[in-house]
Amino acid sequence: MNEEGPRFTRKEFSQIKYLLYFAIFIILFQVFQYITTKKATRKYRTLFLEVSEMVILTNSVSFETSSIHRAVLNLSFSTDSTDLEKFRQNVIDSETEIDANIATIEKKIITYNLYSLEKTLLFVNLKHAREKHEKNYKDYLTLLNDSTKAFYFKKKILRPALESFQRHQLLFIKRIFVDQRILIDAIADDADKTGFRLLITGNVLLGLAVIIIIYILLSERKKLI
Repeated sequence: MNEEGPRFTRKEFSQIKYLLYFAIFIILFQVFQYITTKKATRKYRTLFLEVSEMVILTNSVSFETSSIHRAVLNLSFSTDSTDLEKFRQNVIDSETEIDANIATIEKKIITYNLYSLEKTLLFVNLKHAREKHEKNYKDYLTLLNDSTKAFYFKKKILRPALESFQRHQLLFIKRIFVDQRILIDAIADDADKTGFRLLITGNVLLGLAVIIIIYILLSERKKLI
């Protein structure tokens, strides 16, 4: 005697099919929600990394600027040839580092698509202030044999040039954070709009799916009656 397993009726197959469609719809809706969240998270992560690199580079410029200023002042007071050579090498090393960092910042503004008119103008001003400061401290070093001229130059020209350079560095960093906030708001708005559209669309389709399933089940019931 052969034993046969349970068989599904046509009605049961239809119900299973519609429930399967309903499950697929729910899964797809959840996948879309996940993709939206993941996309926003990736944008936030990328923006954070890019801005962090820009800030680190600008802070490095600030640090090397301070190193140059200390080395230049040490050259004013030191008479030991070994120390003088060391201080001059410090100036050269810091100049090289500043040039490299400024070039990298300029490249990353374009590569990272962090361009804005205000940031670009501030960066141009930063470069000009750096060039002016470099010229002034090199001129100052030529006046070290004349203490009176050197003192006047340091007070009236070199120090204001340094302060101007540092001020432009600060303004540039502030603008980076302002632009970061603008981009964060844009990412958040885009995620909110996409999420809202998915919510409305999903609920509408979900309602339609429920109505269709109810209609089909009622139709099947009428056929049985």
